[in-house]
Amino acid sequence: MAAVAAAAGVARGTVYRYFPTRSALLAELAEAAIGAAGDRLAAARLETLDTRSALERAVRALIEGGDAFIVVAREGAGIGSTAYEERLVRPLCMVFERGQGTGEVRSDVSPSFLTHSLLGVLVSVLRASVPLGRDDLVLSTTNVFMDGARGKLRAASASS
Repeated sequence: MAAVAAAAGVARGTVYRYFPTRSALLAELAEAAIGAAGDRLAAARLETLDTRSALERAVRALIEGGDAFIVVAREGAGIGSTAYEERLVRPLCMVFERGQGTGEVRSDVSPSFLTHSLLGVLVSVLRASVPLGRDDLVLSTTNVFMDGARGKLRAASASS
């Protein structure tokens, strides 16, 4: 709470006046971050795109949430809430369901597993402060998630 007060340029008592506990502060931050991320996902019109393009847009939308999204994910604040499930998980699950239907996405794991895996990868990358520009971060995260970490096999190795 002291760090929050310092960052906001107010006394610690002022923070406690609005947020009596750390949990109350995190709950309010979670509500705001989930709402903003959900708005960005809805605006991205994921349902109109192929799976890779939809995931690229989704990753971009979530990255734009910045620190608030990272804090909420790291602290687990709001995760599992109705808003989190409806605004973030459901749209991403729908992308994976569509991708499984078209064969663009593996079908041996559930859309929910894929969604939570993507969110986990994204939060980890954002927390690590990887020195990439926003566009490179979006493309790298999407590509590694969709294609895995395995390198492409050389034609010579494939024919052996």
